[in-house]
Formats: sequence, structure tokens, C-alpha cells
Amino acid sequence: MEDSYRSLSIGSWVQKYEPRQATMPLKPAVRDLQGRIIWSYENLVSFGEGDIVFLDKGRVHGLEPGQCYEIFRTPAEEWGSLREKPGRSTRAVEHITHGIGEIVVLRVEENSSAALVRKSKLPLQVGERFRAGCAWEKELELAKKEAPRVSREGVDLKKAIEEFENKDVLFPYDSYVLTQQARQILQEKAKFLEENPQVRVLIEGHCDERGTKEYNLALGDRRAQAAKRYLVGLGISPDRMKTISYGKERPLDPGHNEEAWARNRRAHFVVEK
Repeated sequence: MEDSYRSLSIGSWVQKYEPRQATMPLKPAVRDLQGRIIWSYENLVSFGEGDIVFLDKGRVHGLEPGQCYEIFRTPAEEWGSLREKPGRSTRAVEHITHGIGEIVVLRVEENSSAALVRKSKLPLQVGERFRAGCAWEKELELAKKEAPRVSREGVDLKKAIEEFENKDVLFPYDSYVLTQQARQILQEKAKFLEENPQVRVLIEGHCDERGTKEYNLALGDRRAQAAKRYLVGLGISPDRMKTISYGKERPLDPGHNEEAWARNRRAHFVVEK
């Protein structure tokens, strides 16, 4: 055993490991579709980010792996006793809903599907409702609109490649989460790759000097993969991108302070010759 998602015990099922596709391109959600969470992995009473849930909609309803949906509640559902109180009307608030989380569809059957809880603001329970409106999908749609294709005719490709390679995607300490600034840089890189479809790139994952060699190699790989997944979501073919992790072995800044460490926590792009 090297790692486990949950605690294991005698009787746990063991089977041959089969590598799975590391990336899953985002697909548009089905508009006007609403459904419910009907069960959670291990039948948890309360669950949240990182847990697996099962939905009451499937292939016949248009669900596909890679679709992202918003989990939502209405005030009347959240405060169920409100409608029973004498003299209190809920008609004015029943139509108001607010998002409390997001799910990404992983596997689809005919009339049901499995999904990963990507985000949860509150503890979730079986019976929660979902619909189109995932912030992730909106963000990618906006990024595509804000990064129109521009002709590179007359522009020195060599200079454009230098600009492309010189701007790194930086990460917070001990994290592979993409910040808003990192997403903006990746949107610029996606624009360059769209304008130059012949270009293929290597994405290097790097870390600062703190932590073990093994831990930083794993963290560097997650950083490179996070950058690649975001670009795939923006429409760049995964076949044009490779990833590698150097961990803490190739620091950009040899210093031993916060400023140097911040520069070394990065995903660096190299255009393949």
C-alpha cells in the first residue's frame, strides 16, 4: 500500500491497477436539466468536496463524462420549517436559489451516473439538487471569448516563442491550485497555441527547495498536470502537450528565501524543437 482514498480493512476488494486517462475535457452541461443526488459513496450521511456521489440522471438525459453541474438549494429547503409557521408565507422566497457546490460527471449509465464533488460550501446530503450553471464552465466560456484568434502574419515566431517560454505559471506554497493570475497566463498561452497549431510544448513542474525529493517530484507533476488540464479545457489538444516533473532539482532562483522560493514554485513551458 502506498496511498488510499479512504481507510481500508480486511475484506477490501483488490484488483489489478489499470491506468486511466489523466485528463477529461470539459463538456457543456445540459441546459434546463435538473436532477438529484440519490446516493453517496459508502452511503455517507453527510459529504463534501472530494467525495463520490450518484445522480438520478444518465445517458438518456444527455449526461456525459466531463460535464460540470451546480448543486443548489432554495431558502425554503434550507429552512424547511418556515412554511409551517402560521402567518409566514414562503412564496416570495421559494424561487430564490443559491449554489452550494459543484459536481463533475465521471461515469454515465443509462439512467444514472457517478460524479465527483468538486466544490462544496456547506455539508451536502442525499437529495440535493443539481443543474447547469457550474462556475468552472462559465469561466472557460468567458476565457474563450476574451482570447480571440489573432493572425500572427508578419510577427517574428522566434520572438513570440521567447515571450511564450519566459512567462511561468506560479503556484502558492505546497499547492497545485491555479490562482487567478495563473489562469490569465494560461489563457495567453492558449491563444499562442491556437495561433500556432504546429507548436508542441513540454510543461515542466518545479518546486522550491523545502520538502523531500520524492514529495516535490509528485507535487511538480501535479502542477504540470494542472496547467495541462486547464489548457485542454480551453480547447488545446492534449496530444500537443507533454509533462515532466523536476521537483526541486532545477531551481530558477538559487536563493534561500521567500522571494526565491516563490519564483521556483512554477510550471515552465518549453516549445519542442
